[in-house]
Amino acid sequence: MHDASSRYGSPRRAHEWWRDTLPTVPVTRDWNAVIACLEQVDRGVSLAVLDGTPRNAVHLPAPGAAVFGIQVWLTAGAEVQVDRASVCLPVAGDVLLFNYAAGTASRTRIPGGRPVSLVDIRFSESALARHGAQALCEMLRDRCAASLSRPDNGAFVACMPAPPALMALARTMAACPQNSQLARRLWWQARALETLSVTAELLNGAAPQAVMGDAHQAALRAERVLLQRFSEDWTAERLARMLHMSEKRLQHAFREIVGMTVSARLRAIRLDAAATMLADGRRVTDVAADVGYASLSHFSQSFRAQFGRSPQQWRGTDSGVPAA
Repeated sequence: MHDASSRYGSPRRAHEWWRDTLPTVPVTRDWNAVIACLEQVDRGVSLAVLDGTPRNAVHLPAPGAAVFGIQVWLTAGAEVQVDRASVCLPVAGDVLLFNYAAGTASRTRIPGGRPVSLVDIRFSESALARHGAQALCEMLRDRCAASLSRPDNGAFVACMPAPPALMALARTMAACPQNSQLARRLWWQARALETLSVTAELLNGAAPQAVMGDAHQAALRAERVLLQRFSEDWTAERLARMLHMSEKRLQHAFREIVGMTVSARLRAIRLDAAATMLADGRRVTDVAADVGYASLSHFSQSFRAQFGRSPQQWRGTDSGVPAA
């Protein structure tokens, strides 16, 4: 974890607009591979678009300034943590909302070797005040996920499915249609205000303390992680540790909400994905590896137990491709 309060060794200079909202990141090949856009769209308002695949893991620390942020995740795979709060695992289609005090310590870890696509819009305190949107901070504090936040350190975080309007905004901001510099800046300013409006509606409709605030909601998030990252080696212990829950509590909630254990649900998700891949004519060995099976024989046994046919038979019968 990085200490955000000590990231800057000198006072902010006039041209360093990004120090209002954004952290510094090292100039490396991995960061250059993922930073598609970094713009000041208004005073105290920044837009960052990450779109690429770093070879090694990259870490995005806290900005070291008071900030209200809206992150729309178009891919899964990152890990976000504020101080010693629970690790948040945003998946594709999630929005992560945060309000940090100036000295908040946080880190977003983006693993290497996987594509990442993210739209990050941040507002300084003065920018929120200028647009009369300070109430968003209070709304987030009232409705934040206690497990993800550190109220004692002035850090409030919530993660939830993004409404379609917010997803559409994120995609258009990532691919700005304007050509001239002035047109882009004005267009981005308008979209940034739209994101505030959509976020206000989202927070207004969220039940207080209901966003990832209890075991059942944590279980739903765990299932969403499995659905989008099924090729990884997930266990109930690993999920519980990242969600700062006991394994027993997570398993109990998971069975109540999903109707099976974490391992059984992961196996079902993997085999359903495998069946689709095989029906599309994919090679059995490739499919087994892609859905997370290290052993081809284990994959074949599990597939036959689930569907009553071997992967080769399923591939040949359902797709019209000769079994191989």
